[in-house]
Amino acid sequence: MPEPDRSQPALIGGLLVGILSVLPLVQAANICCCLWAWVGGATTAKLYIEHSPQRVSWAEAARVASIAGLLGAIIRIFIGTPIELATFPASLRAMEELAKSLADPQKQRLLEMVSKLQELSTGQALLQFLLPASVLGALVLFAVTVLGGLLGVALYEKRPAAPGPFGDTTDGSADSAGPTGTDDANA
Repeated sequence: MPEPDRSQPALIGGLLVGILSVLPLVQAANICCCLWAWVGGATTAKLYIEHSPQRVSWAEAARVASIAGLLGAIIRIFIGTPIELATFPASLRAMEELAKSLADPQKQRLLEMVSKLQELSTGQALLQFLLPASVLGALVLFAVTVLGGLLGVALYEKRPAAPGPFGDTTDGSADSAGPTGTDDANA
């Protein structure tokens, strides 16, 4: 049987992960356990399952979700980093405002950090702070998108697994009946 096309589900899922993870304000949902990566991975798996004529295995879902995660990570680095660079001064001002509401020891540490960041040139801020944070964020998005793809299989793949020659199933889960068709635990 021909394999279903992976490119469309991966493209849609990757765009979902990447774009929602870099849009100001919308990206805040990623603070909640990388929400957009989970959603993008599960969406990728759902779309792949809908286009697949046979049951989708965990490995297939992980493969398609990894393509989506890679696209999301690339978007995170190459689009998210310039957006963060443009909004960096406003972020520093917001951190200063936050520091005013904190207790004295915390306030002092945050103000010192903001002061050090304000002293950096644009290139230094990019190389020392924004780029490493973007790469780390992209790696996390990639990994969680793959996990979202696995979650998508658990949620959306409802077709039964085909039994193998020894009573096992093709997706690796064991059937309770042994090779003779009886329950081995009660024999």
